[in-house]
Amino acid sequence: MPWKTGRYLPARFSFDSLLLLTRLSNICVDLSLRMQEMNHSLASTERRPQKRHSVSIYGLTWSMPIVIWQFIFFIFPIMFLLLMSFWLVKNYRMVPGFDTVNWVTMFGKGYFWDTYWRTLGYATVATIVTSIVAFPCSFALAFKVSPELRRWALFFLIVPFFTSYLVRVYSWQIFLGTNGIINILFGYIGLGPFPMLNNFFGTLVGYLTLCLPLAVVLQLISLSNVDRNLIEAAHNLGLSLIHISEPTRLGMI
Repeated sequence: MPWKTGRYLPARFSFDSLLLLTRLSNICVDLSLRMQEMNHSLASTERRPQKRHSVSIYGLTWSMPIVIWQFIFFIFPIMFLLLMSFWLVKNYRMVPGFDTVNWVTMFGKGYFWDTYWRTLGYATVATIVTSIVAFPCSFALAFKVSPELRRWALFFLIVPFFTSYLVRVYSWQIFLGTNGIINILFGYIGLGPFPMLNNFFGTLVGYLTLCLPLAVVLQLISLSNVDRNLIEAAHNLGLSLIHISEPTRLGMI
């Protein structure tokens, strides 16, 4: 039976059309599957509960011993001393009670205020001197020396903390006394002896004995975490050392 144009399509055309329809159907099925996956992912995202900022049980468990340690050996003794300040002394013995006579006597005496203001002034000067001395030392240890020398310096900075603070302070008498090592060295060149104990200089040395090694260690740890590429970039931009170190010093406050 001959093919008639208008009633029947040619065989070649019908085969190509069948392939095209098959490909289009496969594409549609593929698109429908992808749309279903997208809808499923969006629905799961919407159903997912939002993260709440809660305290980590793991972190709380590991930090609890430090909190207990601080409370038992620092906060509790201070609270107990504050409570004892309201007790009374009778027959050379502390008697529990609640009386403000000790506080009135303390704030009513002039030498108490002189001692407090002098202590505050000494602490302020010690803080300034410690900051001035500690930052260049920690900066040099962090960026200017070799790692081996840095480790030895850190070792010698930490070792004194294994000794009692009183022992370290009293050991300065060997150096600062009237017949101490420093005055003997001054005597060889015709100077001295200079009084270095029981005055402002000796008190400042005692403050620095406690604070200076700790300040250098803490600043060294902070400076070791600074990216050196940022420092080099700041140098290339023409910034001075003061401007470069300013954010670091502010971050350590």
